[in-house]
Amino acid sequence: MTPEPGNKQTKEPENLPEHPRGYFEAQVVFAEKATLIQGITPTESLTRNTALYRRLFRHKFSKGSESPKWRGLMESCTDQDAETITNILYSWYLSQPHSKYEDPIPKNDGFHFGIFRFEPLDNGKVIKVHVSSLKRGEKSELASVNRDKRQEEMKQMFTAISQSCPQAETVIGGSWLYNTVAYRNIYPPEFIAHMVRLVPEGYPVSDGMKTGMSLQGDSIWGQFLNSQGGIKYDLVDRFMAKIKTAATWKELIDAFPNPVWQPKCAIENFYSYYNISPIR
Repeated sequence: MTPEPGNKQTKEPENLPEHPRGYFEAQVVFAEKATLIQGITPTESLTRNTALYRRLFRHKFSKGSESPKWRGLMESCTDQDAETITNILYSWYLSQPHSKYEDPIPKNDGFHFGIFRFEPLDNGKVIKVHVSSLKRGEKSELASVNRDKRQEEMKQMFTAISQSCPQAETVIGGSWLYNTVAYRNIYPPEFIAHMVRLVPEGYPVSDGMKTGMSLQGDSIWGQFLNSQGGIKYDLVDRFMAKIKTAATWKELIDAFPNPVWQPKCAIENFYSYYNISPIR
């Protein structure tokens, strides 16, 4: 992949859009190959196997209630090659106000704490941890140097969880980020010690794996973005090369440099690790 003008690792990340063209291109190429391997239509593949609908319309795809504009874009992409499809989708994306990068504004809604947010599942018995938003900079907000700040945010979040979800029993995650030491070090050791690899439906599951991986968000696609909002060209080039030779769904999924991991442990491990006294 040729570096994009204005999309190199510079000291001016504010000049970049929220998501660069290379982020779109990698997903279009992936979807094109998935079309052949899965025997589905290009529209189905772009919808099911990428995060592009979400980036274009800022919400998850819901069958039967998708944006009419998406249907129009898909018609424009019919019988086009990957480069043309990328140009069509990215040009429309750049025309939208939300394509412009702005530093994230902290949310005070009881679910967001710094860069983190939590999602209650199973009537609040399960808590899923997410990275909500990251501010751009030469140093990632998830770098080791920022570990103390991230752990303080995590402590604040689980203190709130102990009060708003006293029924919570289990904590889970799900992201490519668990491949990085700096990110794993934010969490209790017990959480990281119990990780399984998440794979999508249709992938042959073996020990240490489970289905449940989504291809429609940055829990997988975020690995191709650097801390300044540009593309990690080395990772994308490796990804593209493996896509070309992939002949099965397994080989196509294994083209991702970093798999998605799901850690899991009892919530008491979080309370103990962050010195929180829950209200029971």
